[in-house]
Amino acid sequence: MNVPDMQATRSTRSRIGVAAILLVAAVSLCSSLWAPLRHQLALSFTRRSESYTELYFTGRPTTTETDGGRLRANVGFAVSNHQGETTSYDYVVTFLDDGRFLGRSVGTVTAAEDETRKIQAAVFPSGGGAAHRWDAVDVEVTSGADLHITYRRTTQ
Repeated sequence: MNVPDMQATRSTRSRIGVAAILLVAAVSLCSSLWAPLRHQLALSFTRRSESYTELYFTGRPTTTETDGGRLRANVGFAVSNHQGETTSYDYVVTFLDDGRFLGRSVGTVTAAEDETRKIQAAVFPSGGGAAHRWDAVDVEVTSGADLHITYRRTTQ
């Protein structure tokens, strides 16, 4: 190999080395300064637990009248257990009207691993016609998992 070829090879190697160092420095700087990138990298390289619980509505909340003429607010929701073991879930269902409390139903449901339990909760709101005025339903699981969902009714 002649001298000009050796110099070209050294020059190319040094450019590649400098580029690699700059690339590593840039990635390090970005990952240390930019939290979302750091978080995404951590998710990519960390083994995560597969256990979780699902909470969702099974239909729209409704209002019905009982045989005695009393109004009842109803809501259906489901809890799906993927915790790796049988789990009991305490829940609270609250009907609200413009942030004001109308009524509440509490209960417990136990679900085996990979089981989905459907719950129908009924609330008899205080004050006769209050059942027709609800605008939000909150369902909160308070043990076994920490979950919360809200159904908001919009008026036309």
